[in-house]
Amino acid sequence: TELMGAEVARLRGLEWKHPVMRRRIRREQVGEWMRRDLRKEITEADAKEMVLVGAEMGLVPAGTDIYAIFGEFLEGGAAAFYKPDTRTFYHIEGNDGRGAYPVVFHELVHAIEDQHFDLDAIYRTADGDSDRSLALRGLVEGSASLYEDLYKQENPKDAIEMMKSQSTPDMMKRQMRMLQRVATFLVATMGLYPYNN
Repeated sequence: TELMGAEVARLRGLEWKHPVMRRRIRREQVGEWMRRDLRKEITEADAKEMVLVGAEMGLVPAGTDIYAIFGEFLEGGAAAFYKPDTRTFYHIEGNDGRGAYPVVFHELVHAIEDQHFDLDAIYRTADGDSDRSLALRGLVEGSASLYEDLYKQENPKDAIEMMKSQSTPDMMKRQMRMLQRVATFLVATMGLYPYNN
């Protein structure tokens, strides 16, 4: 992680102010943590409204639990994540080797930007405003995705290994199960939008 941290500082053009807290966690912990975080970003009223509108348009079954679906979505494919509120980088067990390098890089971009811009304070400015919250998530994830792409351009073998690691039978099975349960528009808004804007 130290070598990756140096790469992040070089490509992002920022210096580390202090070491990043790191923690390894089990995959089964991810869903619950993410559900808890989503409740901070999307109020129950907004979640119900999203489901009501989605159900009226035939996009999602009535009564869908957005929080549970979001947890499943990340449980199915996440390899690592950074939490600004704890200022900690979490690496999910079973995601090691070169295939994890671009993901680790992406999450460390969040960490270094947090040290300079206080991401948690930025997110708190959107409390109770789901549109603003989504916009800020797009900004933060878009920045990390941009620099991750630069890293992959300089390290194409890591990009290839990442694709391989995301195409294992176990990962494909998880993702297929998730896609069968999660409405397409939710996959787009929760998983694709923040990273590809």
